[in-house]
Amino acid sequence: MALAQNSGLAELTWQDNSNNEDGFKIERNVGSGWMEIAAVGANVTSYDDGSVSAPASEALEYQYRVRAFKGSVNSSSSNDSQAFVLAPTGSLSLTALSSTSIRVNWVDNVGSAAGNGFKIERKNGTNGNWVEIADVLTGTLGNTLSYIDTGVGGSATYIYRVRAYRNSATSVPHFSSYSPEQAIAINVTELQPNVQSPQMIGQEFWVDIAINNAQNLFGISFELKYTNTAFVDVVTPTNSSVVPGAFLGNDVIFISNVDETAGKVNIGVSRKAGQGGISGSGIVARAKFTSTLAAPAGMAIVFSFSTVAANEPSGAVITPALKNATVTLNLDGIIVWPGDTNNDKIVNQADILPIGLHFNKTGPARQNASTSWTPQLATAWTPAAATYADGNGDGVINQSDVLPIGLNWGRTHSSPISGADKAKEDLHLNKITAATLSTAVVGNTNPGQDFYIEIRVDNVTNLFGLAFELLYSPTTYLEAQSAEAGSFLGTDVIFFPNIDKTSGKISLGVTGKAGQSGVNGSGIVARIKMRSLSTAPIGAVTQIKLQNPAANDPAGQAINFSVVNQSLVTDVASQNSSTTPAAFALHPNVPNPFSPLGRGTFGNPSTMIHYDLPASGEVTVEIFDMLGKHVRTLVKQRQAAGRHSVSWDGRDAIGKSVASGVYLYQLRADSPSTGSRQGFLQVKKMSLLR
Repeated sequence: MALAQNSGLAELTWQDNSNNEDGFKIERNVGSGWMEIAAVGANVTSYDDGSVSAPASEALEYQYRVRAFKGSVNSSSSNDSQAFVLAPTGSLSLTALSSTSIRVNWVDNVGSAAGNGFKIERKNGTNGNWVEIADVLTGTLGNTLSYIDTGVGGSATYIYRVRAYRNSATSVPHFSSYSPEQAIAINVTELQPNVQSPQMIGQEFWVDIAINNAQNLFGISFELKYTNTAFVDVVTPTNSSVVPGAFLGNDVIFISNVDETAGKVNIGVSRKAGQGGISGSGIVARAKFTSTLAAPAGMAIVFSFSTVAANEPSGAVITPALKNATVTLNLDGIIVWPGDTNNDKIVNQADILPIGLHFNKTGPARQNASTSWTPQLATAWTPAAATYADGNGDGVINQSDVLPIGLNWGRTHSSPISGADKAKEDLHLNKITAATLSTAVVGNTNPGQDFYIEIRVDNVTNLFGLAFELLYSPTTYLEAQSAEAGSFLGTDVIFFPNIDKTSGKISLGVTGKAGQSGVNGSGIVARIKMRSLSTAPIGAVTQIKLQNPAANDPAGQAINFSVVNQSLVTDVASQNSSTTPAAFALHPNVPNPFSPLGRGTFGNPSTMIHYDLPASGEVTVEIFDMLGKHVRTLVKQRQAAGRHSVSWDGRDAIGKSVASGVYLYQLRADSPSTGSRQGFLQVKKMSLLR
């Protein structure tokens, strides 16, 4: 017969050697003689005795035997087997010795005379599974036994229990009941990268460097490593994308260095002498990363640490446990901001160009698309840059995609520049042929009169689309009225003007449509109708300046424009134009000298020539060089009496820029008394600088 005892239950098993018995009788002896405690039927070979009880200390021996019976006849009894009911294990006490070791103490209620040892079991948290971790021999009855568990690590709650055991002669274990369970929480100082996963391909994301369960932390340095450096970069400029966290306070010493080739970000952050350490958990540093649109879907980026050093204010070393983090990149979509068609973080005139470049292309429509200024998930088109050009998200790029540009004009967002960079890669936006962009005033700028500022391109090759801003300042003398496309790019174009009279800024975009060819040469791309205000004072000057030109050819390659006419100085007539002058007069040109190439702080691409006519008649205004060679005729027509002005932009009769030097400007007019064309003649000098 074999017997096992487990927590107050004696489990008996035997072999049935008889085929015609009526059953079996079980007998037990607890030191006062044998007593039959149960009978079972034929062919039954086990019995559990649940009536055993444990002593307060050591062990109580129960003896068992079994015999078969038929009627009143009994067989001989089986061999005797002993069950040792062990005293229960008392309460445990737990002590955390370090982040990786826990001491377990308990009182030995069994002693070596009655038991063989104790089984120690542990589980990780309330939902963990019990695991036997050690077997400790019994000692002297009543003494405290101890075991140091070095198998723990990391912040967690560990639960322990202990029970005594004794092996029988047949090595079948006999167990006491378990001790009451005891739990202990280990708070390990850990350094770990925190980052949300998955992340969108082409988007920025922050990696927070967290310290957990720090005790008296004063400073820490480490090397943050990351994988797949061909597709992952730290966002530039790094001084705004690698920054200290809040845990160590605001008054810290912070040093960082980025090695993108090796995939390393070295960071050191420390409090200053005289300051105390900080305990608890928080963010010690942050680093902003981005992935390129070339990154494969499902790619994993692993962030880990090396070369970690930390200390207390006294200089005592802190050794944090290190953890890793993994980010999976997801190419299920691209973040689109409606109106930012080139994904450069701002909605402005340059967003007209991608619409023309991808005009009539189709792709997946955005789900729940709107033109509201919110980030919206879009399935990537081919090429990826076209995804952003579908401003309204309806799946086709056409004139309707201009509407979100107007609705969201001037708005900005913080989505990554990397997406725009990739879009530019798709567009092959490399700087190519240089061309010039200039302004010219057409018409009379007298108070209360309208005139035009023409935007002209020269020496351009294969121009497909152009965007720019024109500023005029101050806004108290001139006012923009309207804008229209010029004829240079043809009549079937996309044209978008935005006039801000308050700030004196006119933003224009004009582009051809996909499938059209680029245009070569020189010509007018836009005209802006301006008005000289009647309230302008004597000698008022308005500066006009072109800025932020962006242009591309039909393949998406950027055309690099140099702005020739960066500012224009306009002289407003000094008197009411309704007052008839008393005599002929040719006034000094303004400004003098002037510089079409923008020489000096502000360029003066043209100069204004003012003259007075006391009576109507034929008038000629001409430009000559100092040798008397004719350069250009500015006016040759009959004009009414009054005060007049005309501008000269430094070009000759065929539109060619003339050289620097001193030039003569001449006024010829009929005499009011004789009607002779030789009645009045006056010449003045002016200087042109290049």
